Amino acid sequence: MLTSIFRLRYYKETLLDMVLRILTYFLTRFTLRLRSLFCWCPSSRQSLDDAERRVLSSMGKSYRGYYVDVGRISDSPPRSSRVWTVHLEPDEDEGAEALPLVLVHGYLCGVALWVLNMEALSRRRRVYAIDLLGFGKSSRPTLSSDAGTAEAQMAQALEAWRRQMGLEQFVLLGHSFGAFVASAYTLRHPQHVKHLILEDPWGFSESRVPDTAFHLLPWLVTAFTVGIKFFSRADICSVLRAGGILGPLFLGVVLSHETNMFRKIVRDETAVVSYFYHCNVRRPSGEASVKALMHRFPWVKHPMGTRLVALPPEVGLTFIYGAHSFMGRKPAFAIREARTQSYVEIHVLEDCGHNLHYEKPEEFCDVVNKACELVDGRLHQSAD
Repeated sequence: MLTSIFRLRYYKETLLDMVLRILTYFLTRFTLRLRSLFCWCPSSRQSLDDAERRVLSSMGKSYRGYYVDVGRISDSPPRSSRVWTVHLEPDEDEGAEALPLVLVHGYLCGVALWVLNMEALSRRRRVYAIDLLGFGKSSRPTLSSDAGTAEAQMAQALEAWRRQMGLEQFVLLGHSFGAFVASAYTLRHPQHVKHLILEDPWGFSESRVPDTAFHLLPWLVTAFTVGIKFFSRADICSVLRAGGILGPLFLGVVLSHETNMFRKIVRDETAVVSYFYHCNVRRPSGEASVKALMHRFPWVKHPMGTRLVALPPEVGLTFIYGAHSFMGRKPAFAIREARTQSYVEIHVLEDCGHNLHYEKPEEFCDVVNKACELVDGRLHQSAD
């Protein structure tokens, strides 16, 4: 009897998975087809270039933007991928000797969303902000659907970028999904990362659904499971693409709170919304890569929390969380407890959510700069 029940549940979940796969596949294909046939989405590469320029020109400091060839990352086109890079030089002469800082954005974001931070972070060191493959202005190859392989390909692209840039050692900062990629890279190439800074990192906690919930409200749990599985497979921005010409208007309403945070320096009220829109209505290869990593939304198949313990002790770690963020902080404390011979610092910024770098830019930059200066001080001491 028990065997029959488990078999029935298995077939039920398999059928549900199949239906969700079909729905999400056709939703994605439909929106992309509309876009290609009827110019459904008012977007282009030039539009993205213009939107990024409008945001970054708000800085009181010059920057350089260029593509870096990282070679072929997967079996899909293009034969050679390119990583879009924004580069700022230090204000002070001695900054040339300080370790450079590399910024890796979060999910559905890009380099321009560091606009509130890049000036402050580049006063005493070189700063490089990159668009990950599949996001922003970088190439959009189709990465593997296998979680381990996709993670390795992301780390491979970052290592190819490092070699092309000639950076021997640097401080690596990742936000959310970018923190997962930065961690994956550091695990594979720890000799190049002097310090790893993780801003509200995603993909660290293990999946957990309370067993008691299944006995309380079975119908609610079923609906929750369907929703989780749908968002795990759906391209989140399919809705944005399906909106066509109404997409930018819809996004302007949804992101009104976020855009207010940029108004301190970004005077063009439509620039941030325009940038986010043009970043995310293009080919969703980045979204597909994130889906490959996930077990259930928002959990991943290979959580990073238990893996970072294996980093060499000389690699320092700084965690920065928002007090009101939905990201769990337990993995960071577990890592600090396990790495007793290493530097592990945990900061929690008050009145702040998931996007600390633009919710509390001054406090965020202060924490990052202190971490970088600590590393610089250690380098000078070892040199002496």
